[in-house]
Amino acid sequence: MKKKSLLLVISLIVMHAVFYSCKKETSCENCKDSNKPPIAVAGIDQIVTLPTDSILLNGSASTDPDGTINEWLWKKISGPAAFNIINATSSSTVIKNLSKGIYQFELKVADNDGLFAKDTVMITVDSVLTNNHPPIADAGPDQTILLPINNVLLDGGNSFDPDNNISNYSWTKINGPLSFNIANSNATQTSVTNLIQGTYQFELKVTDNDGLSAKDTVMITVDSVLTSNHPPIADAGLDQAIRLPINNVLLDGGNSFDPDSNISNYSWTKINGPLSFNIVNSNATQTSVTNLIQGTYQFELKVTDAGGLFSKDTTTVVVTSSTNNLPPVAVPGNDSIIYSSLPACSAVPLTLILDGSSSYDPDGNIISYHWSGPGTISNPNSSSTTVTGLFQGTFNYSLIVTDNNGSNNTKYIVFTVLTGGRPVVNVTMTPLGNLSKPRMELATASVGNKIFFAGGYTREGPSAWAGESRVDIYDINSNSWSVAELSVARHGIAAVSAGNKVFFAGGHTSFYGDVDISEYATVDIYDAATNSWSVASLSEPRGYISATTIGNKVFFAGGYWIESFATFHYSNKVDIYDLSTNTWSTATLSEGRTSISAVAINNKVYFAGGETGLWTIGGHQLFDKIDVYDLTTNSWSVSTLDEPKVRMGGFAVNDKIYWAGGENSQGTVCKVEVRNANTQATSFDYLSHPTTAEYAVLKDNKILFTNLWQHFDLYNLNTNTWYTGLLPIKRSEAGLISVNNKIYLAGGWAHETQNSISGVWRIDF
Repeated sequence: MKKKSLLLVISLIVMHAVFYSCKKETSCENCKDSNKPPIAVAGIDQIVTLPTDSILLNGSASTDPDGTINEWLWKKISGPAAFNIINATSSSTVIKNLSKGIYQFELKVADNDGLFAKDTVMITVDSVLTNNHPPIADAGPDQTILLPINNVLLDGGNSFDPDNNISNYSWTKINGPLSFNIANSNATQTSVTNLIQGTYQFELKVTDNDGLSAKDTVMITVDSVLTSNHPPIADAGLDQAIRLPINNVLLDGGNSFDPDSNISNYSWTKINGPLSFNIVNSNATQTSVTNLIQGTYQFELKVTDAGGLFSKDTTTVVVTSSTNNLPPVAVPGNDSIIYSSLPACSAVPLTLILDGSSSYDPDGNIISYHWSGPGTISNPNSSSTTVTGLFQGTFNYSLIVTDNNGSNNTKYIVFTVLTGGRPVVNVTMTPLGNLSKPRMELATASVGNKIFFAGGYTREGPSAWAGESRVDIYDINSNSWSVAELSVARHGIAAVSAGNKVFFAGGHTSFYGDVDISEYATVDIYDAATNSWSVASLSEPRGYISATTIGNKVFFAGGYWIESFATFHYSNKVDIYDLSTNTWSTATLSEGRTSISAVAINNKVYFAGGETGLWTIGGHQLFDKIDVYDLTTNSWSVSTLDEPKVRMGGFAVNDKIYWAGGENSQGTVCKVEVRNANTQATSFDYLSHPTTAEYAVLKDNKILFTNLWQHFDLYNLNTNTWYTGLLPIKRSEAGLISVNNKIYLAGGWAHETQNSISGVWRIDF
């Protein structure tokens, strides 16, 4: 089964009143068609309590989609008489001499072609902190529709009141053509019908039960032609298999779509396979294909929109002869999670039941079963059997079934045995949108309010396992997405942020397969201060580097490069970038290795553990070395972990370093090594079960350790208490990051389908 990527077009969410027009007396209908108005963002509403009588207004988030903003103007539009705007023509300004009351200040921005926009911000000044606070109106995102569609849904559901007491909603039209009908002006959501070509502005006013109110506006653009066209998305449907004498299939492109709802043409062609075939209607959304013979066909669907943009997708049809045998289907059951009543990392006196009796053969019968996996399997050649002698951990079992014609099929089942008695955390995952391309092993970093998901690779399609250059950028403040491109497509990238910059260093061109594997020394650097990209170079090309930062220095340590599939080279280089001098230098680790846990605390950087001999090539070796750099003395030293290991979750906070889980020479471990960064004294704690824990992030003063195979451990730094929990979905090799005390998860691959995914979520607990 194929999974399709989804293009999600996201409009800017307008959080305050936004108006735009041309300068002077010129109406926007006479503005140049090529120019788009700027977007004014006056910042969030604020509350101050006297004697504080000044605030900072910041409109620097205002943007112009096709030019530059060259005029700014702040003015007060309502509120008490006392105020002083220090710099009314600056993007940000301090306002002083405020008195008790509610102020509204307006920001007007103008672009280089004369179009302007306005936004307002509310400032509440009180002599004491009152119990009631004004609500916040959110009229929803701006929308664009294309006639003959003449209706929209206005949604004020994201409006909120800090005191949870909104009592009234009121929608009104404040600008635009005369033709419109608001179905229910006092509803949270309402439809607006009878729209005609033009630009409408609707205002939402929300009022709380103490009479305080707030307003926001939303812009609806109704057009007769597509002013901003997006390419369609072709979906040729699922792959199919048929057996002769059946020699026809139905191809279905009905799931293809266009973000602008204007697909104008479908075109089916055969691009691979036997010569015998007949496409009944090559320009239909659905079409039959007849006269098929034994073999594998590939059919391509091309969809084109009214603006001439198009995309393609392929589907595979396998035709087998009547004498061909269909393989059996192994059904080992569903993955299970079991909670043990014994302490962490102790023996678990339980018996697992393996049941493959639901396996079947579509054209014959199953003659043998074979189970394999850890522990003692009482009867590995039975459809159902038991397993004993297990410890806490994650256990994978395979079931192979063979039919009467010798064909076989293998499926897997996973049992996770966890420590009971620890509090369980409830988790929610809120979808935020989709990456522009589904992929895994994303390099993730943030600067300001932007999160970057860079590079990676996908498991499907013609570019499977090859590195990607795409960078998806999520703006937390505006809940909007944009994209950029790395200078070179790759995966296995080290990502780190320092100052106003984000660094994406090194990487490989592909994971494996038919694509040649090579490495890069490239470092792509994004500078938030100038909104620009630049490229630097490491001292040698390599991938799977470990990165961290402290003070003005950024460190890129270790990694490996591949001479041939049997010859791996492990680097001991540490490339160091100095932000203050914009210079690079190098140092060396005590031993070359990859998959190092890198943390920084108290002016020191720690590079712990690691491995060489990936996939046992050249002999697998684990390391207990900790290379330590002291920023104060500009010197290096070497310490050791309690044992050689790799893939630990590393996190440093409150004068302590936590190295959780990982793998030693015997397998996964549940030990948490805790080191005091001041005294270097070491103590130990335990996860709920043995696991790698490559991901370690902080939220609400709790460290989350996980490998994203659904289960996670949570350590409360305030109470020294451990919790366990389960993610609602399983995602491996995803991007995970904590920004502004919120955790974000992006991409990866889905356990259910084994396919790369594009979804992005916020994790809350």
